Amino acid sequence: MKATLVIVTLALTLIACSEGSPVEVTPTYDQATLDVKYQAVYDLIQDTACSDTSDCASVGIGSKPCGGCQRWVVYSTATVDVDELTTLVIDLALYEKGYNQQEGFIGDCGVAQPAQPECVNQKCVDLN
Repeated sequence: MKATLVIVTLALTLIACSEGSPVEVTPTYDQATLDVKYQAVYDLIQDTACSDTSDCASVGIGSKPCGGCQRWVVYSTATVDVDELTTLVIDLALYEKGYNQQEGFIGDCGVAQPAQPECVNQKCVDLN
């Protein structure tokens, strides 16, 4: 009886661990998390102090259903950790792309107008 139990246990273990189709986990996306990701970008770029236009840059953020960014934002390279911003922007775009697909959103396929960063009164602004 003990030997049979060991054999059955081994057989079930082999079946459970055998190469079969892995269980696929589908990520879920929600508006609240998307909002938090947008806010993280806005919080990081809020200090737009600059001494001249060379301190100002722009980046496209988010993801439209047809592709491309939702909008462009201006930031100061003098006050922003560009590596951290890049990480947040990529994370946001991937999340919003997944959210758009999950929700079945379709867009107008319009292209967001790139920003024209400029240092005005010691603040980076978008001249567009």
